[in-house]
Amino acid sequence: MSFIDQQIKEQRDHNKQTRQNIKTVKALLETKPPIDVLLQQLRNMSNQTLYINNSLTVNTVIMGLITLCIGIIFTSFSIWAISLILFAFCMLLFGYSVYTPSTELNALFDELNNYCLENKYNFKFYSEQDLER
Repeated sequence: MSFIDQQIKEQRDHNKQTRQNIKTVKALLETKPPIDVLLQQLRNMSNQTLYINNSLTVNTVIMGLITLCIGIIFTSFSIWAISLILFAFCMLLFGYSVYTPSTELNALFDELNNYCLENKYNFKFYSEQDLER
């Protein structure tokens, strides 16, 4: 297994575990436990992975941009510079193909924040779905 394949596998496994933890925390929030119980259960989670790993994307995009700059600088010298530019575009496309969006995680953090504020200050946030009912 090559280094890049290993990085892709590690990133996908990590992000899969993060998605599983997001589902677990959402299920925990649906039970509406008191704040201290919620915090204790979050601390006792077996795998406390709650971040999206996009390091492969960042590294590939940075290398693609560096290669693109080098290709642009040496464009007038040879055909190799044009192939460097094409290689840079391929790296940028690959970098974005392994990108994992973090919208689900951001929504969970907003949900946790709202839950904590609702319990602390004893009021309810209403979403657009609640207002339509």
